[in-house]
Amino acid sequence: MKLLTLKSIIIAAVLSMSVAVLAADYSNYSLQELAQMRGTLMNKSVEERNAFRDAWREKMRSATPQERAQYARGNRYGQGNTNGNGTCDGTGHGRGHGHGRR
Repeated sequence: MKLLTLKSIIIAAVLSMSVAVLAADYSNYSLQELAQMRGTLMNKSVEERNAFRDAWREKMRSATPQERAQYARGNRYGQGNTNGNGTCDGTGHGRGHGHGRR
């Protein structure tokens, strides 16, 4: 009985490690490639999304200030046009629908 329990524990440990290994390696992707992938990982595993997030953060840390501005959240893939919907006055009263919030 103890041998069966020990085997189960070992198998579970190996399987959990292999899941982490199966997560994609995004470290070799360019910042532009990662930017194009943003928003496409919703159906991926938590491990894969975490691997993407870590690669994105590392690329942004080493990016030039111009690259950071180009790929910052809201600047869709470096195109420079965000179609801002806010009032830009800091009141938080933009043209959003609010989805039931008041």
